[in-house]
Amino acid sequence: IQARARKEGQNIRKQGAATGESRIGEFEMKTLFIPSGPFSWASARLRMFWPAKYMKDTDTIMSDDFSEHVDELMDYDNYVFQKRVEIEIVQFLNAAGKHVYWDLCDPLHWFQPKWSREVADLMDKVVCSTEALTDDFNQWYGKPIAICIPDRLELSHFPKQRKHADV
Repeated sequence: IQARARKEGQNIRKQGAATGESRIGEFEMKTLFIPSGPFSWASARLRMFWPAKYMKDTDTIMSDDFSEHVDELMDYDNYVFQKRVEIEIVQFLNAAGKHVYWDLCDPLHWFQPKWSREVADLMDKVVCSTEALTDDFNQWYGKPIAICIPDRLELSHFPKQRKHADV
């Protein structure tokens, strides 16, 4: 996003992580995370729900709900799909000039290479949970479309501190 803004000559003002603000010029960017599963799924919690909690102007909606209401959810600038993607919906978002990202914490391209290439071809970027997955995806894809954003933990979710002792 920042490289695009630089190319278009817009001013970028970075805010501290504590504020959760992201601005390009005077425009605020709204983001919608579309998790593939409920909060009880670790991958959805780590990759979608917890980051969204700390990002300004960011919401989450389950992928099934998004598919049924996509026409009502067009006021976002960025759409981040976790694992599960409906190609027709991404094509619709692309045609509307939206930024679309695919978030992965599993090597789906190993198991569904044809579908994964079709999905990746429609994305602004692919976001991976580890450097190893990022490198593997980029090597497989043939160009550097994937970037790494590691998992994030909400420490209050783990209220007990474990004590380790010799057995």
